[in-house]
Amino acid sequence: MDKRAVVFGHSFIRRLNDFVLCNKHNGWSNLSLYERDILVNLFGFGGGTVRQGPKCMFQPCLLKVIADDKPDVVFLQVGGNDIKHDSVDPKLLARDITSFAEFIIDGYDVKHIIVGQLFHRFNANRPYNYNEIVNEVNTHVKLIIKNIDKLSFWHHRGMWSDSESLIANDGVHLNEKGTLKFANSIRSALGICMRRGLF
Repeated sequence: MDKRAVVFGHSFIRRLNDFVLCNKHNGWSNLSLYERDILVNLFGFGGGTVRQGPKCMFQPCLLKVIADDKPDVVFLQVGGNDIKHDSVDPKLLARDITSFAEFIIDGYDVKHIIVGQLFHRFNANRPYNYNEIVNEVNTHVKLIIKNIDKLSFWHHRGMWSDSESLIANDGVHLNEKGTLKFANSIRSALGICMRRGLF
């Protein structure tokens, strides 16, 4: 029986879905994974946050895709839009991200969740220490997840050492090269976790 996956998150996932739809002829349908092994659905909500607010992703209308698909695994790309000012506490945001993941596991009977690392930003109006906060959040998320069996932290390989070259002119979203690397990274995450029997 085939597995089901939902890739869920903010605008990075919405844009990734656009990439997949535009590149079906290049083999990117179903994130280039065999449908007999796993069926992948992508859902992205622009500006989505894990903290309370008008675009909080805890809303049932947004989580409906998980309720309807009943996935075995969810890849989460969240948290980047929650760093809105310089005084964000990285430990608390890391806890909010992992709490969101645990909420999905408990509420929707998901077997495993992969949490993707947050990305740096290079836009002029970001908080001046945005990237430092991102580094700390990633570190704390990884530490928290280490002690939770049903969660994995995913480092987006090949997207960290020269991350600015992968960012679009807006300084926030991925450019074409970055989106391709992002697609490959999530594809690898799902494939590796599936082969390890994590879901």
